[in-house]
Amino acid sequence: MSVTLTEAAARHVTRYLARRGKGVGVRQDWKEAERWLKLAAAKNDDNAKRLLEELKQMRAVVRLAMEQGALGVASSLSGPPGVWIDTDTLVAMCEVAGEYGGIYSTHMRTEGEGVFKSVAEALEIGRRAKLPVDIIHLKIAEHKLWGKMPERGDVVIVAPPGVKEDYIKRVIGLPGDRLEVRNGTVILNGVPVKRAPVRYDLIPVDANATCNETDYPGLKMRARDGKEYCRMPIVRETLPNGRSYDTIDLGYKYDSDDYAAITIPAGHVFLMGDNRDRSADSRFSLEDRGLGGPVPWENLGGRAEFITFSLDGTTQLLNPLTWFTALRPGRVGRSLHPVQSE
Repeated sequence: MSVTLTEAAARHVTRYLARRGKGVGVRQDWKEAERWLKLAAAKNDDNAKRLLEELKQMRAVVRLAMEQGALGVASSLSGPPGVWIDTDTLVAMCEVAGEYGGIYSTHMRTEGEGVFKSVAEALEIGRRAKLPVDIIHLKIAEHKLWGKMPERGDVVIVAPPGVKEDYIKRVIGLPGDRLEVRNGTVILNGVPVKRAPVRYDLIPVDANATCNETDYPGLKMRARDGKEYCRMPIVRETLPNGRSYDTIDLGYKYDSDDYAAITIPAGHVFLMGDNRDRSADSRFSLEDRGLGGPVPWENLGGRAEFITFSLDGTTQLLNPLTWFTALRPGRVGRSLHPVQSE
């Protein structure tokens, strides 16, 4: 069966759910919502009295249906009237179905750009009401999202809100992961990510990679061939799925090498740059030009597969010859895929 609120009733539910704590709107479970409705009804609020009675009747309908053999509660949230029902009201009805071993079956709110939030809502209802969830027609209808399901270790393209340029970052944490960074070491679900001993690679200095003293103190050197290089400290990380890649580790930085433990929400990934101490990524706020924490899947622009070309900064627009001489041959066509261990 499918049970919904009218549009007007749904608005009243939303208004009362937002009244906790001096008008600050926060998510509450059904028991807390019911308490607020009762308080409002006690103050002779006719809307609250009517809504509370309506919700009781809806729960009673679910109880009767379950006693008569119904399988659970179903919802169609992608159009009227189901589109107006809120999460807490669905939880209230599903709680009753859960008492009888029922399920919650839903046609989600959207299969387009908001599909991940819709899936998260369905799972939240099942978690809070303590019953299994069945998602009808589980698919991604928005073609812009196709192929965007990243794996741990993938390099992806992402554009932070309000920023016109794209960032290239690596997927470190997946939905449900418990992630923290302690003294430069990533800790996933309580286990430190494996880090090989530091090694030093010589990166040629050019106009685009100057190895300036401010960002890379003491790393610029002149080799026996007379050329300048940046002696980069490299640490190879290996993720739990066996994928490994190189990172630049400049030593302890107070603003990047410690990050408090978080649980990555559904539909989000935690991104970090390989140049760990010079990367604006999920560790940093949007105000600091970072990604503001875990990034929603729908904000990803896809996987970065390989480097098409790389220039040393000496190109001249009116001199086509420099378009070729400025190429960094060692980087052109280089794969961005992490190495998979056997």
